[in-house]
Amino acid sequence: MEKLEEFSNLIERFLSQKNSVLKKLLWRQIEEMIGVKAEYSAMLKTVIESKGITIASTGNH
Repeated sequence: MEKLEEFSNLIERFLSQKNSVLKKLLWRQIEEMIGVKAEYSAMLKTVIESKGITIASTGNH
């Protein structure tokens, strides 16, 4: 559950970030956490989808 809390905090920081450089850095952290090799990646991907976050919405397309 600690990992989920950490991820949730990261998502909230990403969503509220106005600085595009910092937002990209946060997105890279998110990508690492949802990577196929990462523990709990499927569950974390579900959290992202529930928040309506897509790769297109991150500006990293």
